[in-house]
Amino acid sequence: MNNTAYQELSALYRTPILKKIKVVFAIVIALTIIACKRNQKDIDWKTELSQLGPMGEAYMRMARKDCIGKCQWTRLSKNTLKFEGTITHESYDEFMQKINDDISEVVVNSAGGSVTSGLKIAAEIQRRNLNVVVKGYCVSSCANYLFLSGNRKEIDGVLGFHGNARALTKDICKENDDDQQCKNGIKEKAFFESIGMSNLLFDVTQSLDKGMQTGIAYVYYAPSASTLRELGVKGIVGDQNKDYLKQMKNYYDEFGLPEFSVATDPNPTILKKLKETQISSAK
Repeated sequence: MNNTAYQELSALYRTPILKKIKVVFAIVIALTIIACKRNQKDIDWKTELSQLGPMGEAYMRMARKDCIGKCQWTRLSKNTLKFEGTITHESYDEFMQKINDDISEVVVNSAGGSVTSGLKIAAEIQRRNLNVVVKGYCVSSCANYLFLSGNRKEIDGVLGFHGNARALTKDICKENDDDQQCKNGIKEKAFFESIGMSNLLFDVTQSLDKGMQTGIAYVYYAPSASTLRELGVKGIVGDQNKDYLKQMKNYYDEFGLPEFSVATDPNPTILKKLKETQISSAK
């Protein structure tokens, strides 16, 4: 995508009257990137990803839909539940059916999904003081809610953020607004305050370039564990899987597919805002 196209999309993305339909523009951006870069040859992704071992298997399984509400939650041991796939209302129902007092750890591999259900699952994880382990991928609602709700938060894969309901609706929601997105924004605010985290990460990653200032549209930002700690996230163990991120970059460079365009540290906007916060706190 050239800089002119990116700037035009950025300006359109920030237009107040279109705030509620940013998802549409995410789709437009994805199609634009594909048109600009993708090879014309057919890609057999099952074969491609099957050659990548654990990374490829995790990538395929995180997007599975055949188990929604039926077999997304599996018991790995007496104390561990694993979640894979898209977060939906049915995912929450299944979780509540399978969780018990023996469970102390939740393993996740998910591309995200419902904000409402993600918040509900997160509230239960938080209430039960469970540990959360990313084994594969955890992006979008999985990262925002399931991961951040954990007592001990272990990264053994890729953890990605791209905004949240509050960042999306903060300029259009009014007090007591009955819109579900606005209600989610209020619940999010309470959730992040309960874990001592500001909305800075989400405000920055709501933008097309995820704060990277490169003129490139990224699907999400994968911050390092040290950056997350600076942002107020406690109890982190492990870090982003560099091999996974490297392979995703290779796929993006080769095929131009937006789902592989991941921003990584250093993030200049995050660094600048953290510095500003530190200066303000020192006064």
